[in-house]
Amino acid sequence: MKNRVILLIGGLLIFFSIFAMESSNKISSSNSKEKEVAMHVNKAMGLEKEKKYSEAELEIDKAIAINNDLHQLYLQKGVIQKKMGKLDEAILTINSALKLVGSALGYETLGDVYTEKHENQKAIDSYNKAISQYGTRKIKDPGYFNAMKVELYIKIINILVGENRKHEARGVLDKALEENPGSKQLKDKMI
Repeated sequence: MKNRVILLIGGLLIFFSIFAMESSNKISSSNSKEKEVAMHVNKAMGLEKEKKYSEAELEIDKAIAINNDLHQLYLQKGVIQKKMGKLDEAILTINSALKLVGSALGYETLGDVYTEKHENQKAIDSYNKAISQYGTRKIKDPGYFNAMKVELYIKIINILVGENRKHEARGVLDKALEENPGSKQLKDKMI
């Protein structure tokens, strides 16, 4: 589980690094708002690495005040709030991101917050929405998204097994194996 959280955080950090670099590279000197957003995002990422979550949240708030149409900003704020234990606030913030763009990463992050709150059915529903989002993507490397879907199926299976709902967990495992027959991770989950 810890490795999955690190993978998610690493993915967000990479995303925001790319976002910040692309923003910096594409922005003309006349568009200072986008530069300012990128500056706050970069600063927030540094503060987050230093585990200065309150300060990082403030930087993201500054970026949102400049451009409130970027779902990534709300998603990052939700992740920071989750790290601070502000789970109810994280849910509201992540839902704000999802209203802008219903992304797989957004639904997965929401599921992780619900899991931490022990609201397991809401977590399962969020993970299933993330799985369906990955299924709608037209991409060059489907292997990456299949791996992400496998991780989501495993999260669902773990919740169901933890609730002693082994029959349902077996059904999810069978579906996941049907979609990903070569997955060692899924085969190791035999229930």
